[in-house]
Amino acid sequence: MKVEFLATDDSRWSRFLARCPHDVYHTPEFMGHAAQHEGGAPCAAWGRGDGAEFLVPLLLRTLPDELTADEPGLDATSPYGYPGPVCTGPGAAQETEAFFEQFRSVAAERDIVSVFLRLHPLLPLPAPVTFSNELVHHGPTVVVDLEQSVEKQWSETRNGHRTDIRRLEREGFHVSFDDWSLYDRFHEVYLSTMKRVDAAPHYFFGASFFKDLRTMLGEERLHVAVAFSSDDQLASLSLFTECSGIVQFYLSGTSESFRKQAASKLVLHKAREWFAERGNKVLHLGGGLAAAEDSLFRFKAGFSKQRAEFSSLQLVTAPERYEALVARWQELNPQSTLRSDFFPSYRGTVQSESGDARPVRS
Repeated sequence: MKVEFLATDDSRWSRFLARCPHDVYHTPEFMGHAAQHEGGAPCAAWGRGDGAEFLVPLLLRTLPDELTADEPGLDATSPYGYPGPVCTGPGAAQETEAFFEQFRSVAAERDIVSVFLRLHPLLPLPAPVTFSNELVHHGPTVVVDLEQSVEKQWSETRNGHRTDIRRLEREGFHVSFDDWSLYDRFHEVYLSTMKRVDAAPHYFFGASFFKDLRTMLGEERLHVAVAFSSDDQLASLSLFTECSGIVQFYLSGTSESFRKQAASKLVLHKAREWFAERGNKVLHLGGGLAAAEDSLFRFKAGFSKQRAEFSSLQLVTAPERYEALVARWQELNPQSTLRSDFFPSYRGTVQSESGDARPVRS
């Protein structure tokens, strides 16, 4: 098994995706967008062995200056979403262990101290791998089977959701798809929604985030759905990605004046029909905030009884260096303790003795 790191313009990346089941998160275009708005250098670890290929999209980040002194280094992370790894070939199941073993070795050679990988709930590895405590299960996500009949999808919809959808239709609410003249409104509505729900700071994307997303993904892989009231006032907007038969419910927002009408329920109901008609196989609604079974998860769960599992891999590829970074962090923060639920721990938030959380530079 040979593992190399590919740049986004390396043709081997796109050629691999042409013969492998994948999602939009695995594309060079999505990774380029992620690098612009999350930081880091986009790349992919590509492995090729006997009858199998693997690909893991990554953002490479320099280690925090205050922790490294004169010894530079990197760590790697998945961008926001579910970017992999993915694989193809008749020997993939037999080669999975070998790929990760070689991936760790090559990462260490490149001075990559740790790797955080968000696994894709719908594209699991072909064979179990011995990860010990490095594999972390975060929580369930909601999946809609678009190959089911409309009647079956409706039967799996929670009664309360069905009541609200019927009410919205009686009141004249309606949904349009890909009216790009309304796309610029998304940022405004999305931000007001994030403020209303008191979302974490990293959910407050700037206007350029949405402009660049459309430019990089294109209108074949990014779609906008808009719910209107009976008098054609904008009530709710949602963004979806579409790639290789997989549709992702990406981001959503609701106008303040229509938040009580729950028009987003009509959007998701119509999205099931619209994306199924386009030949897609599955609509992944995702889970709750931080994969918790919270009110957001319960809202999504009202559209389907089918579930997947969101997990991550938290790999320490240079153990001695990793421990030195943790020790250095503790020297700089003697009155605080590291969060045990954040990886890598030297980039997490800390808990002071007073119990107040405060951010650490990342």
